[in-house]
Amino acid sequence: MIIKNIIFKKGKYRLLIIIFLLGFQTLWSQNHEFGQVSMAELNEKFHHLDSTANAAVLYSERNSFIEYTTEFGFEVIDQYKIRIKIYNNEGLVWANHKINFFTNIRGQQEVIVSLKAATYNQLNDKIVKTKLEKKHIYKTKITKFHRTISFTMPNVYPGSVIEYKYTKRSPFFGNIDDIIIQRNIPVKHTKTLFKISNKITYNFISRGSLKIPIIHNGHTTSMLMTDVPALKEEGFVGNISNYQLGVRLELVSTQINNLLRKNYTGSWTSIAKDIYKSKYFGGQLTKKTFFKDKLKILKDNSISEKDLANKIFKFIKNKITWNNVNSYFSYTGIEKSFKEGVGNTADINLALLAMLNEAGLEAYPVLISTVSHGIPLFPSKDGFNYVIVAYKTNNEILLMDATDKKTRVGVLPERDLNVRGWLIYPDATSEWINLFPSKYSIIKTNTDVIINDSRVNANMVRSRSNNFALKYRKEVEAKNLEEIASWIEEKNSDVNVVKIRVNNINLPDRDITEYIRFDTQSYHEVIGRELYFSPLLFMQLSENPFKSEKRNHPIFYNFPRIHHDIVTLIIPTNYSIKSLPKPLKIEIRNNKGNYQYTITQNGNLIKIESKMAINLPVFPKEDYLELKSFYKQILVKQAEKIVLVRN
Repeated sequence: MIIKNIIFKKGKYRLLIIIFLLGFQTLWSQNHEFGQVSMAELNEKFHHLDSTANAAVLYSERNSFIEYTTEFGFEVIDQYKIRIKIYNNEGLVWANHKINFFTNIRGQQEVIVSLKAATYNQLNDKIVKTKLEKKHIYKTKITKFHRTISFTMPNVYPGSVIEYKYTKRSPFFGNIDDIIIQRNIPVKHTKTLFKISNKITYNFISRGSLKIPIIHNGHTTSMLMTDVPALKEEGFVGNISNYQLGVRLELVSTQINNLLRKNYTGSWTSIAKDIYKSKYFGGQLTKKTFFKDKLKILKDNSISEKDLANKIFKFIKNKITWNNVNSYFSYTGIEKSFKEGVGNTADINLALLAMLNEAGLEAYPVLISTVSHGIPLFPSKDGFNYVIVAYKTNNEILLMDATDKKTRVGVLPERDLNVRGWLIYPDATSEWINLFPSKYSIIKTNTDVIINDSRVNANMVRSRSNNFALKYRKEVEAKNLEEIASWIEEKNSDVNVVKIRVNNINLPDRDITEYIRFDTQSYHEVIGRELYFSPLLFMQLSENPFKSEKRNHPIFYNFPRIHHDIVTLIIPTNYSIKSLPKPLKIEIRNNKGNYQYTITQNGNLIKIESKMAINLPVFPKEDYLELKSFYKQILVKQAEKIVLVRN
């Protein structure tokens, strides 16, 4: 049951709401008091609506209050309670929990208090409670501004019920934690109660595919839902949290006593202006003397503006190492980071920008929200958490992120590919730009195969470009050739890598090329006088990435891509062809993608060519069923065998 949206404000309807809330509160309190785990909950074997669930939230509750004092100003107090049922071994991951809390440059900080937790099990028809001990609660400093409290619940087994509660006190009234209603396991009951001071106002902005029942009653807002389905991971989804049922609070205004009302809502343009004026952002771009000598050397050794831009990018990328901290503000300062050789995203990319500008190149900062940070729902400084650089040349925009030593100009790490970024010009004008690349990333293989009754022997040449090359470099990072060979064998069962060579692995400006000699007893089968061969070997698709009956959100490929496989089979002298697969050519409407499969014979050679192109970085959810059908047809075609018969 999902309670319908109810927003009444006057007369008898307000009375009805109060009666409704009091009744629901009474029912809620009876069933969900902290520590009151029932035998029925412990005996529950599976979720009543989703029998595949490994665990389920039996209830979650959040009570939030905003208080104001003349001494400390506004403070947000969030009280959380959650109870979870573990159904099987796969659900044991829900014994691990982490709570994030933050501080800022001014020393204001959030605190976590009153953390209590316990595990409940059934033993001899009795409920046995095991409390979480304080010595098993760990506080970790992630960055200068980010800390976590983590804990693992004790004595958790399939059948256990776990429960914990805590309070977070935060001075960051302009950046309140989202209200999370949906999780990747089912939620039986969830309740949120938000009490707001009359000195402050917010907009409640919902997201997700279901209607959230938001009830406003004066300065109190409540949300009550039951039987919320799990948000399940799917292929090519990007950040699944962008589609998680929940509510984000946008600070609208504050008014203390009879003082002037202060408005906080604005436009992306006004926010960009404020950020640019900061000494931690625009103020850094005036600092140029510390790199002038090095810039002169780079300029003297460059043959074109584009070559100079590339040399500056490579220099900064190798000069300053990223400390894994995301920010669009250079709190350390680009000069200090330059000298010490370490910095956050802003330290590195603003140093890159300053150097490009000093070289006379047209380059600008681009504020972005990384994939893990989500898609901003409204104009806010907190909507961004990262800055990259846009270099304009010959009516082309090349994006740069020097935090990743494996990238090159025009190729961003996938964490950056979050739809669009906000480019800011020096006069404080600004515009949205597309972050997705237009150039194709291509994997191309050429494989020569010799086959006999017992083994397949093959020589493969495989190249990767752009984002595929970047992904490969990350996957084999710190591996030697022997370890890369083992990694290939692990991914492709029953493949024995005899010899391997990899070119350009440490040269990000170039495509990667692998030379692999391998053999295998798989991909062919002899039945009587006939030999059946799977011509694409391990390049064949193994499954359809789209399994759901419908899709409620877009399909993110992040970059246009081509998979092109060519296999040349030498027919054994004692065999002849009995049958070959038929050719296939299919398209996704409006030229969004296509697939071609051809097979030809020339003497004792059979040439198989498979080429799939995905022409868009993102597909709307309306294309989901067509994409699912597209992959289904490819799977069927690639599964077809070449049949040879012994002479």
